[in-house]
Amino acid sequence: MLKLLRREVCAAIPALEASQPLKWSDVPITFSRADHPENTKGVGRLPIVVTPTIRNIKVGRVLIDGGSGLNILSSRLFERMQIPHTTLRPSMPFYSISPGASTPLGQVDLAVTFGSPDNFRTEMVTFDVPHFEIPYNAILGRPALAKFMVSAHYAYMVIKMPGPQGPITVPIDMEGAVRCVELVHAVAVADQTSHEQREFAQSRTRIAASDAGPIKEILLDANPAKTVKVGGSLDPK
Repeated sequence: MLKLLRREVCAAIPALEASQPLKWSDVPITFSRADHPENTKGVGRLPIVVTPTIRNIKVGRVLIDGGSGLNILSSRLFERMQIPHTTLRPSMPFYSISPGASTPLGQVDLAVTFGSPDNFRTEMVTFDVPHFEIPYNAILGRPALAKFMVSAHYAYMVIKMPGPQGPITVPIDMEGAVRCVELVHAVAVADQTSHEQREFAQSRTRIAASDAGPIKEILLDANPAKTVKVGGSLDPK
């Protein structure tokens, strides 16, 4: 698969379908002072979190992540949407989201909509459903962002995309972004605490093992009832 991708991308003369203009490429996307946020305290600190409609449900805490090669739907949201497990297709393991390789529960295609009733876009997005929890309800990675032709402005904390009636502007969900940061921090603290507890338990085990040895009982005085237990290697005196 990767060899085929390399040949297609690096071909001196692209195939006909690869040389055609992308849909919506004729719609210009621009940013201006009009997109400036009212509160700039989160600029560069908060993730781009939006609230699209997924499968006809408004879904908050959806991360826009141009660095991800996957679209992720949390298993929690998958269950709450009451999507039959029979709709899941087998999927390949993925990396860099959890330690080691992770095999998702499967893939599912869902309709994702941005915009308002008078100017909206809907695209079918393929999501991987992981078997572990994430602090977001969903993550829209490069596959979905390219399909919507999303342009993100991280200083203005807004995304835009072409729509049938002109560009669609989607502002960041400030409250949702802060909540996501809190959840990520809570997970990090829990992981650090768990790591420290494991290290402490291991150190206690090592100390106990190093102290292990023969034990003997010695008299404190002439009274045979007064004794003390000491390491067998210690001098009785």
